[in-house]
Amino acid sequence: KSKQRMVYTQLLEGLSEVIDSLEFSPFRLRVIGTAGSGKTQVTMRFCEQALERGERPLLLCFNRPLSDKLRKLAPEGVTVNTYHGFIKETAEQVGVEIDFAKADEPGFWRVIQDQLLAATLAAAPRWDCLVVDEGQDFKADWYDILQMFLNEDATQLWLEDPLQNLRGTDPIELPEFVTYRETANFRTPISIAGFIKGTLESEFEQRNLLPGLGVALYDYEENDELAEILGRRIQELRKVGFGYEDIAIVSCRGTQSTALAGVSQVGKQKLRKFTGKYNANNEQIYTDGEISFETIFRFKGQQAPAVILVDLDKTMKRDDWHTGILYCAMTRPTVRLELVVQKDCPWLETFQENIDQE
Repeated sequence: KSKQRMVYTQLLEGLSEVIDSLEFSPFRLRVIGTAGSGKTQVTMRFCEQALERGERPLLLCFNRPLSDKLRKLAPEGVTVNTYHGFIKETAEQVGVEIDFAKADEPGFWRVIQDQLLAATLAAAPRWDCLVVDEGQDFKADWYDILQMFLNEDATQLWLEDPLQNLRGTDPIELPEFVTYRETANFRTPISIAGFIKGTLESEFEQRNLLPGLGVALYDYEENDELAEILGRRIQELRKVGFGYEDIAIVSCRGTQSTALAGVSQVGKQKLRKFTGKYNANNEQIYTDGEISFETIFRFKGQQAPAVILVDLDKTMKRDDWHTGILYCAMTRPTVRLELVVQKDCPWLETFQENIDQE
C-alpha cells in the first residue's frame, strides 16, 4: 500500500506540471479529467501558487464530504466550502435570508442572484482566485452567481469529469475558458483497470503500472446475509495488511435506500456512518465505528486502498445511469476492489466473466 501511494503521488505530478506550463490571460482554465487523473493535486498546487502571488483563493465543490476532505488538505489561507455553504455564509454577511427548503423549486437560484445583486455588497468578500472541483455537479446559475464575488481579473480553474455526473446536471458552457482534456488514470492499478474496462466497456489511459490486488466477487441471495459476508471480508482484508482506516464500504444506492440503512455493525466491526446531523461548528456527526460506510454520492471524489461495493442488486439496471454509478464506484480503490452482489443483479454475469479473465 505504501509503495502504491508513493508511486501514485509521483505520477500525479504530471498533470500539475502540464498546467504549470500554460500561459494565457485572463487565466481561465477548464480541466476535463478522468477519475484518478490528479485533479485534487492540481487543485492544491493551484491554490498554493495563488497564495504565493498574494491572491485570496476560494475553493468550492458540491459534495460536503469532499469539501471536508479538501479543507484538511488545503494550505492555510484557502477558503474551502460547498457551493451551498458559500452562498449561505455570503448571503448572511449581506443580510439576505435564504430558505433552502425551496432550493429545488424552479428559478430558486435566479431569485437569490437577483436578491444578492440588489443587496449592499460592500461587506461581501472579493476573491482573486476561484477553483471549482467536481464542476459537473454545478449548474449554470451557480457559476453566474459566483462571478459577482470575484475581482475582474481573477484567475479561475474549473475541474470536472462528465463520466461522474451522478446528479444528471446539464453541462455548463464556459466560452471564455481554455479547455484541457486528460484521459490518463493514475489511481487505478492494472488488475482493477482491466476489470473496469471489460465490464463497463470504458476507455481511459491506464498509467498506473502497479498490479494492485485485483477484484473479487461474493454473491448472496437475501439481505440478511450481507452483514455476515461483509464481516468476513473485512477480516480477510485485515489478514493481508489492510487497516480498518484503509477499508471503505461504499453503497451504489442512496442513504435511505441502502440495504445497510439500519445496520450499525458488520461482523465484529461497527460502521462509521453519517448521522445526517451537524454539531455547533457545522461539522458532520458520524457514528462511532472502525469501518467507513458511505454512499457513492457522498464518496465521489474520494478514494481508499480497499473498497467493498454493496447494493449491487436488481435495481442496478443495464443503462447509462447505472453504468456511470459503477464507473464512479469502481474507480475509488487504489489497491483492492471487492463486489458483494445479490444474485438477481443484472450485472452479475458480466462481473463474473471479467473476473475470470483476470
